[in-house]
Amino acid sequence: MNGIKIYLSWADRVYAKTIKAILILLMISIPLTCGLAVVFRYFIKKPLHGSDEILMLLGVWLYYLGFVSAAREKSHIHARVIESAMKKNETIAKLRMLNAFVAVIICLYLIDLAWNFFKYSLRVGKTTSILMYPMIFYESAPIICFVPALFYTVAELVFYAKRIKKSDIDFIGEREEVKEYLQNTQNGKGGSKR
Repeated sequence: MNGIKIYLSWADRVYAKTIKAILILLMISIPLTCGLAVVFRYFIKKPLHGSDEILMLLGVWLYYLGFVSAAREKSHIHARVIESAMKKNETIAKLRMLNAFVAVIICLYLIDLAWNFFKYSLRVGKTTSILMYPMIFYESAPIICFVPALFYTVAELVFYAKRIKKSDIDFIGEREEVKEYLQNTQNGKGGSKR
């Protein structure tokens, strides 16, 4: 069992570094492609044919890989409005666990949709109109990215379940830190004590 944990931890680190490198490459490639298209159109007076198709490919992969990265780091955008009214850590933890459970259900549904879309894309075999590359290059992004996102969402669900079981929960303290940061920022004192 310990060997499996070590392997999963190693695989997660390698996967995270790979995703981060690809995301950085995509974030550099998109503005460079846009800039190159502008240079071609306005200075060289010839359009850069296919730049819009390349941008679509890069943008789709940036979006989906960013989704996986956010799932791994638990850095999704949250509106924790209900939590602000709660007074007990246990209630907040249970609400977050419910949130993760619903996210798992949604992820399973999205994987089913993505799998059906992937099979359709393989069957039809569409290509882009200008560069003629197979559209499966970006139509495969949902299925490739939703599966690891499901893994990380299940890990988040287990994380909250373990914290509730061990009574290792202190979410109210987190909220107090946020309030203190916001007050200091509004008063012009800066935020962080680090």
